[in-house]
Amino acid sequence: MVEKKMSDKINKSIFSEASIFLLAIVLAFVLPVFVMATGAIVKNYTFGGTFEIDEDTQQNVINISVNNTYIYNNITQVNITLPSGFTFIDAATNGTSSINTAQFQNTTTVLSWENLTEGLVANGSGINWTFFYFNVSAVNPGIYNLNITTLNGSAISNSTNLSIIVNDTTAPEVLDSNFTLVSGGNYSGTITLNVTIGNPGATTDPGRVAVSPIEVVTFNVTNLTRDTMFNMTATNDTLLYWNASLDTTALADGNYNISVVVNDSAMRSNTTAYLGNITIDNTAPSAVTVTSSSTTKTSLTLSVATTEATSGVNDCRTDRSGATITGTGAASQTLTETGLSCGTTYTYLVTCYDFAGNSKTSSETSFTTTTCGGGADYSGSGGGSPTTWTNTYAYDDKELSQGSVEKELGVKQRVKLKVSGSKHYVGVKEVKETTVKVEVTSTPQEATLSVGDSRKFDVDTDGTYDLLITLKGIANGKADLTMESISEAVTEDAQQTEQEKEAAAKKEAGEDVDEGGMPTVGIVILIILILAAIGGGIAVKSRK
Repeated sequence: MVEKKMSDKINKSIFSEASIFLLAIVLAFVLPVFVMATGAIVKNYTFGGTFEIDEDTQQNVINISVNNTYIYNNITQVNITLPSGFTFIDAATNGTSSINTAQFQNTTTVLSWENLTEGLVANGSGINWTFFYFNVSAVNPGIYNLNITTLNGSAISNSTNLSIIVNDTTAPEVLDSNFTLVSGGNYSGTITLNVTIGNPGATTDPGRVAVSPIEVVTFNVTNLTRDTMFNMTATNDTLLYWNASLDTTALADGNYNISVVVNDSAMRSNTTAYLGNITIDNTAPSAVTVTSSSTTKTSLTLSVATTEATSGVNDCRTDRSGATITGTGAASQTLTETGLSCGTTYTYLVTCYDFAGNSKTSSETSFTTTTCGGGADYSGSGGGSPTTWTNTYAYDDKELSQGSVEKELGVKQRVKLKVSGSKHYVGVKEVKETTVKVEVTSTPQEATLSVGDSRKFDVDTDGTYDLLITLKGIANGKADLTMESISEAVTEDAQQTEQEKEAAAKKEAGEDVDEGGMPTVGIVILIILILAAIGGGIAVKSRK
């Protein structure tokens, strides 16, 4: 039993010594591998941290420092890959502090130093750093990575990224073309000032904004003497678009300039965007008048007149689709409509616009084509001579019963009224010193009125007087007429009164009047004829 225990101790001792020997052999071969694989240390030679250069400059020297932590091999090759947008300036602007000769070569994106025989960075160099430098330029600001790869004599590689910041040195981009408004434009009401900062179509944009973001965008509104009227801070709806609202009614009509001031976070400013001589106009054109120029059986030619003090008259438009207006931009324009019916009245509304979009509409005005029988335009009355109506003034937007109408009318001028739901016309055919001849249609009627006289009319022949016309006075060849709505029964007494008034007014006007009697001579002649007829009859009877 003692021998067996002793034997076990000897076996364990032999096994332990063998294990230690085997472990020593493994460590002798494996440990150097782990040490070799630790690689190289790469950093910014100058600052030890991130590189920083300016955009669009040619003298940006980048200096890379390499320390070899390989135990058994020298670093034989150093490769540097440039980021997109970087350009290696010149083969003469590169070098290394390696004690051994370095062979340099490059493509557009990769710079390479190599010495396969002696190496570039000695193995286990500790604190002895070897640097590699080169000159580059960069187009766009931003944060980029340089990739540095080292290889040793055993082809073991080590790869490291170093950050490089490209500084934004350019003021924010804003151009006149970035405005939604235009120089010389005409505007009214509340307008939105929009401006684009940078180029929204560029794929690298807004790279610049990412480095130096836009801080403040201001719209400066001045008059033509450069006095500031408003300073408005814009809001940023989306990345590139800035806007503000301008209530132009707070400005007097006239001409102004608008400029844009853009500041980024680096306090770089751009004031190149500018709108010159824009017109603010919030006043509509003056009253629009429509008058007759000429008429035929099938056409009307009318003159449209208005004025506009600030932005000017742009064009005029009518509510009749068949009519055309020519003379765009002029203060006086011509309305023409053809293919009409003879002896027919047509009504027009004309709206004129200025260049800022303000508008003014005429009153409803009617004109009549030439009568179908030829000659002058005919009003449609049953008696008297035909009349060419030069102007028709519309007052038929409401019933006459809602309020009387007073209007001064010259010869061949008339008004349109609404009586009991229908349209009727009152026109002046003749003006004398103390009397006026008027015509009422649709049921044609004429009457002569003395100053201060009133006359009743049954406009729809329903046995009721509907319209009362009073001649208040005559001045400058015009009759001052008042038209009122009435409702009175047409009786024999009332008719007699109207006839007597008519006869008196016609006498005053110097017209012949049939008073309903016969002259004395006529009566005598009539008696003689009757007696002769009786005598002749008696003589014939006697002969029989």
